[in-house]
Amino acid sequence: MIIVKLKGGLGNQMFQYALGRRLSLERSVPLKLDLSWYSGKENRKFELGEFNIPESLELPDYLYKFPPYSRKHIIDKIYYRLDSLLPKDRRFVFSELENGNFDPRVLQSKRSRYLLGYWHSEKYFETIKGRIREDFTLKQPLSMEDQKLVEEMSANPCSVSVHIRRGDYVSNFSIIKRLLICTPDYYNETMSLMKTRFGDGVVFYVFSDDPDWCRTDLDYPSDFKIVSNGERSTAHEIVMISNCRHAIMANSSFSWWGAWLREDKEKIVFYPKKWFFNQSTPDIPLSTWLAWQHSTENDWKYIDISYAKSLYKSKIKVELNLDDPQRFTEKLQWLKLYDRKPIYTTLADKFAVREYVAEKIGSQYLTKLYGLYEKSSDIEWEKLPNRFVLKPNHGSHWVIRCKDKNFLNTKKT
Repeated sequence: MIIVKLKGGLGNQMFQYALGRRLSLERSVPLKLDLSWYSGKENRKFELGEFNIPESLELPDYLYKFPPYSRKHIIDKIYYRLDSLLPKDRRFVFSELENGNFDPRVLQSKRSRYLLGYWHSEKYFETIKGRIREDFTLKQPLSMEDQKLVEEMSANPCSVSVHIRRGDYVSNFSIIKRLLICTPDYYNETMSLMKTRFGDGVVFYVFSDDPDWCRTDLDYPSDFKIVSNGERSTAHEIVMISNCRHAIMANSSFSWWGAWLREDKEKIVFYPKKWFFNQSTPDIPLSTWLAWQHSTENDWKYIDISYAKSLYKSKIKVELNLDDPQRFTEKLQWLKLYDRKPIYTTLADKFAVREYVAEKIGSQYLTKLYGLYEKSSDIEWEKLPNRFVLKPNHGSHWVIRCKDKNFLNTKKT
């Protein structure tokens, strides 16, 4: 049996299902879906049921009393830990190593498995792409109005879907610190490229969880229609996106499926070059899709401010007032965001600031510099004095004060 733990919104569920479906078909074993993650969640729910997937895939209710499906986080984590101590070929749980990086090991396993991960890559189900597209057709047809719009999209060889994800991407701190926000510059630049490619016939169909923002904050170079209205289901919306002939994506699994579901060799798809802040994701985009790195000059207006507001609320428990800051902490945040002078970059750089100090008041006021190193293996410990301070140039609090080098563990340091 193949059991897949579902978590996240519809786009994530589709990836998780697709991998499980492939393994189930190749091994001729049942596929079951663990829905325990959704217990008690108000803003997320199981949504795959709106598609033509096989019936009765959910685990039987009685199994939710036992780990790893117990809905009790601590108990399940203990189970995962104990399972990881077993030899690899005897483990029941298979966890994804890193999101966005294809892990072929999961396809090589021959035994029953419980799959934990997001599995964001076509490589996990590329052998059954046709079946997956069939599975992800709608059970309930679109409304007459939506069907008419879909026919219009499909008939226009210059129709372009524009998916804009805001919502938790600009309000949830745990998400903001991991995922980049696609800024207006990204959308304006890619729409201009589409306009250059297709001319006056291009029409942009905009899908978003924040339609009002889309009306006011983007510069559309051609005709556009705001399609999202908050009334249709997520599954219906993703199918509508897929009927456009071309696509401008956000860094979102929902956006990914909207671009992928329609198979068209002539399709042009733009996606943001950087998906996560500090992680490469080489296996998320298709090789035929086009990465776009927008001009980052104005990113602070959309990324830094959202980050600051979200972090402030998570720490101080009140909204950050940047329009009329009253608290001392609010004024500090305002200065961090709006008082932007190039010299601050030099002053914050522990090495570059030395030249600035020497020029302004004289090098005699500088502490002695014994070395500058690119990496820890470059440090020549024997040339350092008996007492010294070692600090990084890219952060704070990571200071090592050596009072006697004879007792210093250089490897640990």
